[in-house]
Amino acid sequence: MGVKFEADNIYTLDSNGRMILTILASVAEEESHSKSIIMNWSIDRRFSRGLFLTPALLGYDQNEDGNLVVNESEAQTVRVIYYLYLNGFSYTEIAELLTEYGRKTKLGNTEWNPGTIVGVIANERHCGDVLARKTFTPNFLTHKSKKNNNDRTQYRQRDHHEAIVSREVYNAANHLRASCNYTKK
Repeated sequence: MGVKFEADNIYTLDSNGRMILTILASVAEEESHSKSIIMNWSIDRRFSRGLFLTPALLGYDQNEDGNLVVNESEAQTVRVIYYLYLNGFSYTEIAELLTEYGRKTKLGNTEWNPGTIVGVIANERHCGDVLARKTFTPNFLTHKSKKNNNDRTQYRQRDHHEAIVSREVYNAANHLRASCNYTKK
């Protein structure tokens, strides 16, 4: 069973129609590849000039210029997470406590999970830094993102915005996190 594109007078069971569709698909794929290259170049250019993307993050809001500003209510939750973790509470215990006390996530949920706690502790933005290009998309066809393990240039800016926790607290929590991950392996 074939398909007929009446506007273009192309029929898929006809050899000419199949050839035209193949050519059109190749052109479209090449155009997508070119756009992907341009977008990657544009992103690198932005990051190298210190212009970073600032997605929604627990503890911060964005002002009218797009800069991160501390949201004090959420920042209290972030500080509690670091405090509890550095005082021996597990990710699961912290998540259960935050759920029990009805603290809200950035999306407004009151249900917390251990993965969210790990994400808060691991995020360098809480100590005022920005690390760009943590992930990248290696294949423009699949659009699946991949963790950047020195495959692409990363850009870090210290003291980019106001910190919620000190650099010392952030580093201590992440050293503890890394040592716990190491001992599990």
